[in-house]
Amino acid sequence: MGPVFVWMNGGGENHWVTLVLKGRMGVDGTGSNADAVGARVHLNAGGRTQVQEVRAGSSYLSMDSIALEFGIGTAVMVDEIEVRWPSGRIQVIEDVPADQVVAIEEPGS
Repeated sequence: MGPVFVWMNGGGENHWVTLVLKGRMGVDGTGSNADAVGARVHLNAGGRTQVQEVRAGSSYLSMDSIALEFGIGTAVMVDEIEVRWPSGRIQVIEDVPADQVVAIEEPGS
């Protein structure tokens, strides 16, 4: 038997936000697909802009997460989240506190 190694992540002082998007197809049968695959998000925090797109992919016995995870450094607030839905709708959300999971539902027409 060899040594046992345990990785302990004490966390850090930086902040984050995770976005979980839901298209209108999963709400009332209109708009973008339920998992929001293809939605593009522009997130502004701490003077920086990050862009991510919801993608779906899988492999044998695995699946990629469709949640979007952003590291925002020392910023304690997200200044603006712009979601460009596959349906063409654009949604803007401002002043979102850091360190949380935010569920965003596509707005109706």
